Amino acid sequence: RATFAFGVNHAGVVVGGSVEFSSGLGDGPDEAFVYRDGAMQTLPTLGGPNAFARRINNFGWIVGQSDTPEGESHATVWRPRRHGGYDVIDLGTLGGMFSEGVAINASGQVTGGSTLGDETFHAFLWDGTMMVDLGTLGGSVSVGRAINDSGQVTGDFTTADEIGHAFLWDRSEERRVGK
Repeated sequence: RATFAFGVNHAGVVVGGSVEFSSGLGDGPDEAFVYRDGAMQTLPTLGGPNAFARRINNFGWIVGQSDTPEGESHATVWRPRRHGGYDVIDLGTLGGMFSEGVAINASGQVTGGSTLGDETFHAFLWDGTMMVDLGTLGGSVSVGRAINDSGQVTGDFTTADEIGHAFLWDRSEERRVGK
């Protein structure tokens, strides 16, 4: 078994993923986990075999991705229930078959990346109700890597000549901040 930790909140709760290797038959399923109080708990999926947790906010909301029964992988939020366990929220995609949640803020807003119907990959902001395409500046790829408590997203994108650049996005504008 190999485990990877990706996020920790102020309470010391850790999230990540675990891969179990089957004896000679290939990899077992990827399992999202939360580790608290000395115990690891597997997080539920969206109905498919695999999931992976990336970040956790200070309210215990976890973001990552999970497989659906149809074989797609969708950005996912796990929200803790008052008396144990987690509600699993499917954030959907921007029209393709894949999305991944990369970061979550204190308000539960999520950023990451998703394929579109044409299989390009765009950064998104999920605000609790819908996934908003943050676009690119002419290229085919962008991904949100971090989100602050004001809802500003930073990440990277490609231009029309497929050169990578950093970006900072907020509701009023999208702008380049580096090369």
